[in-house]
Amino acid sequence: MPRLYGIFLVLCFPLASGADKLQIYKNLKKGLAHTVTSIPWIAGVIGPEEGQDPKTRRVQIDDSPSGFKFPYKDLSDTLPSYAALKEKSFPPSEFSTAQLGPIDVMPQGPD
Repeated sequence: MPRLYGIFLVLCFPLASGADKLQIYKNLKKGLAHTVTSIPWIAGVIGPEEGQDPKTRRVQIDDSPSGFKFPYKDLSDTLPSYAALKEKSFPPSEFSTAQLGPIDVMPQGPD
């Protein structure tokens, strides 16, 4: 089985009461699109460096054939409130790949 590397990073921000979540998402998506246009390699995929011996483990960043995904998920009814998460110092155990990831890339173990 190939090695799988990843970063599990969750940034939490408080929203004003009545904030338009969909508009916030659209603004973030627009900002991300601008960033990727300005710095295209951040949307790439890492692979072995072309023409090099794989044993050297040299890598290069290639353009992503599938583009960049930025899915929208409103988990307001699933996750604890921002205040509750903040009170507990945003414990990683409150978040799962199944909830936050675009796909469930890691199987969830038993509770």
